[in-house]
Amino acid sequence: MQLYGYGLPLRRPLTTQTNSKHAARMRRGLLVALHSKQGDIGWGDIAPLPGLHAECMQQAKQQAICLLQQLLHHAAGAEGYEMYNAAAAASCVRWGIDTALAHLQQQQQPTILCSHVALNALVPPGDCRQMRAHAQQLLHAGHKCLKLKVGHLLPLAAAGLLQHIYRLSQCYGATIRLDMGQQWSLQQALLFGQHISPHWIEYAEEPLTNPQHIPQLHAHSGIWCALDDTLHKMPAKQWIALRGVRAWVVKPSLLPGGLPQCHKLQQQAHKRKIDLILSSCFDSSLGLRHLAYLAATLSPTPAAAGLLTSCWFSADVMPSLPVAKGMVHLPTLMQQLNRFDARHSPACRVLWQRD
Repeated sequence: MQLYGYGLPLRRPLTTQTNSKHAARMRRGLLVALHSKQGDIGWGDIAPLPGLHAECMQQAKQQAICLLQQLLHHAAGAEGYEMYNAAAAASCVRWGIDTALAHLQQQQQPTILCSHVALNALVPPGDCRQMRAHAQQLLHAGHKCLKLKVGHLLPLAAAGLLQHIYRLSQCYGATIRLDMGQQWSLQQALLFGQHISPHWIEYAEEPLTNPQHIPQLHAHSGIWCALDDTLHKMPAKQWIALRGVRAWVVKPSLLPGGLPQCHKLQQQAHKRKIDLILSSCFDSSLGLRHLAYLAATLSPTPAAAGLLTSCWFSADVMPSLPVAKGMVHLPTLMQQLNRFDARHSPACRVLWQRD
């Protein structure tokens, strides 16, 4: 087993809501390589993002080495696997090693429930003219699901933009999602709702500064909502009970329970008729392949996932996802991952290894 370090230069500075003053210019992470007796290699990606993950790279590396040593004990016949499952570790570390183990398993026994996963294409913040033009380009390229970032706009401007893009999307058979990023008050969202029809959109993601008011927004406007940051900031008992929610937008590397927690959330979502939307934390192209594979193992009809983030990088550990008509083909993705070798990637270097 090995740990490889990587640093991927960003095309533009990257900030998060909780780290808006310090823009990252490099996306750093660790690749995990686990070897089987059959000669297969399972790859995983550990990539804490400042502002989203609490741990730094050095802490992630130390925890990863500790967990990998537990797995070495398991391979030697001791109770290392149980110790691994019980060990305390950052969510991104657990995710990276869990996916490396899952990659080894899928090379022996593939478990995908579908051959294709749709992706939602992001229309980033800008003025309305820029956003209309960007949306048209994405629709013309074959994308069937658009996500508009509109939290920076005034409600009436956002309503006018949505009306224009909705009419355009109908010519292409595409759907629309909105993302307000918790930037609107309930009054602003209700004003917006008076000037649109709820059926124009799948949902509005994190529309309110106070998510507790989502049931009121839905009751008075008919707008369905999605939760993202709320999943990590509010106790689970509270967000699970919120009415007016149609989707949970999940970033698996933020879940403390790793892959098992993803499957539990999918079961809960299915029981409540809620869509589970997998989303990237600006992961490497290797990490994005794992997210696409997870989507295909959770449901035979996965909701469009938020994985089109490779455009942020000017270099990557492996080629970007091959997207055709807004979808990725899972057998192709996994063949590429099975052939991957970090030793041949200029972005990677060995940091730690054990036989």
